[in-house]
Amino acid sequence: MPTSLLFQRIAVLASMFALCSDQADAFLPSATRATADSAKCFPSKPALDLYLDSSSTALPMVQNNGASPDPYRNLQYDITFVQGPQDFLDFLARDDRLCVIFVRANWCQICKQFSTKWRKMANAYGDKYDPNTGELVIPGSIRFAEIEFTEHEDLCRRLDASRLPHVLFYQGAAGMAGKITQYQCGPSAFGLVVD
Repeated sequence: MPTSLLFQRIAVLASMFALCSDQADAFLPSATRATADSAKCFPSKPALDLYLDSSSTALPMVQNNGASPDPYRNLQYDITFVQGPQDFLDFLARDDRLCVIFVRANWCQICKQFSTKWRKMANAYGDKYDPNTGELVIPGSIRFAEIEFTEHEDLCRRLDASRLPHVLFYQGAAGMAGKITQYQCGPSAFGLVVD
């Protein structure tokens, strides 16, 4: 993969982190947050018109009008959950796309905040699978993985990811030699994970 294309993909990831800030969420009713985040984080998708009644619940103003259902609607994004060093190496070796690995811990509150943005990025740029058949339907431009720090502390320390949450970038198929960069991304750095 040409280096310029790789850096272009990293720039897209950086813009996704920047667009998905939590600042606007404080002013939205909880029922509208998911839809508002979708419109905010994915400007290429049409925003869903919302009607807020007196109880502040969101009611979609969309009608099907007899159209056939969207065949891609129920697809699931793919995040590989790394279970050890060999899993990690196998994940990197699978193909040559950009690999982004999120190191998190279940007890880490900042990791939980970051996880929402992480899943939106995986949904936007990762592989899409049919949940019924397990078949790859839409190949993504980036591959995503997660490592749980508490269960795999030794692996995380070998990857130099001891502060959480942590994001690692690798050029796939190059293995450990394909490491591009890594970031410890606290709340103030969510939008600056990649500059």
